[in-house]
Amino acid sequence: MMLNILFLFLPVSSYQGYQYTEPSFLHSVSNVTVSAGREAILSCSVSNLQDFKVGWIKASDQSILTLHKRVITNNKRIHVTHDEHSTWNLHIKDVEVEDRDCYMCQINTATIKKQVGCVNVLVPPDIDENKTSRDITVREGSNATLVCVAHGLPQPKVTWRREDKQNFKLHRHNSAHNVSKYVGTSLPLIDVRRHQMGSFLCIASNSVPPAVSKRIILNVNFSPSVLVHPQLIGIPLGEKLVLNCTVESYPKPITFWQKEQPLLANRNNQAAINNKRHMEFSTGGRKQMLISQSDPDYYIETSSSGYIHTTLLIVPRFTLKFAGVYECVSSNSLGSEVAGTRVYDIPAATLPEKTTLASFHLDIRTLQRGDNVPSSTVSTYFQRNEARRTTAARVEPKPEVGPRFFSASQPLRIQNIILLFIASLWQ
Repeated sequence: MMLNILFLFLPVSSYQGYQYTEPSFLHSVSNVTVSAGREAILSCSVSNLQDFKVGWIKASDQSILTLHKRVITNNKRIHVTHDEHSTWNLHIKDVEVEDRDCYMCQINTATIKKQVGCVNVLVPPDIDENKTSRDITVREGSNATLVCVAHGLPQPKVTWRREDKQNFKLHRHNSAHNVSKYVGTSLPLIDVRRHQMGSFLCIASNSVPPAVSKRIILNVNFSPSVLVHPQLIGIPLGEKLVLNCTVESYPKPITFWQKEQPLLANRNNQAAINNKRHMEFSTGGRKQMLISQSDPDYYIETSSSGYIHTTLLIVPRFTLKFAGVYECVSSNSLGSEVAGTRVYDIPAATLPEKTTLASFHLDIRTLQRGDNVPSSTVSTYFQRNEARRTTAARVEPKPEVGPRFFSASQPLRIQNIILLFIASLWQ
């Protein structure tokens, strides 16, 4: 009502003595859609304005923004442009969400004429940090819920993915499914296991770029699980010894190697024990923690990847003092576990004596010359050949380089028959 009164009392030119045509709108005011922070422009085109005035009013609260060439509102972001008679433009700079409204273009005729145009404001997505989950830690086997709240116009869609792009387990309709993504504000995780530990991405997007994301880390607490391999190892003196201890644990555990000190079977005859190749040990002795700095004859290497931790005990040159029982001990705030292995020495493998061309050689040239081959030589070959093949069952010798009349891969029976036949020719 106040608005109508205002326009009725605005100066209006009188036209006495002739008929005049009232002003009219050339077309309706078009709606505009802009992103927040941009400029919105509403255009109002009139004809036959004469001395009438054009004003812009905000529809929601009926506040007068502009009147003819003047800006009435105190909002510094609003101004008006015009071409004197036909087109009047309302400018809203740096558009905000509060500017999302409808605006009326009015002409102060006796019966007020108006056109309405609306401004739609698009707001890119924004994640509400106060309502969104932070990094979370749960016990293995329990449930967890990750929450991500986002605002924007239109309302953003929230999508969950793992940062490593791996699938994750989701329970739907009383069954578990492996999925690559999940859409929803809340991500429910049931019966969480250690392999689900990692970073999840909450991605909020709508039709207004850019999309935004938040990284939420899921930690799963569980006590150490220790695996030592090999659990029994025999190694020759002088070889490299490597003991591997793999621990699955979160939080990160304290892990170390310890060795049982041997109880010698014969303490009264130390010299005899030192001369024996294999010493007998009994368990139950004092345990010594192995620290790299305490002995130059071994060292320890550690590495971690996620919840998997590796501790290597490395002896570059194995000696008898390193034979015995070893334990890998690992503990964190939730518990501890021990796994062991036994190391013993074994004789070094030796290659058999090879029959060389210098010690014994039969070839076609020998047969062509008609040289006598003594039966003792053939007998010697039989003995060496049997010894060589018996040893080869344990250690495979490297193949000899050069031509051979008898291949080591041929059956022994065929070689013996041929040799017996050759020997009989010269007897």
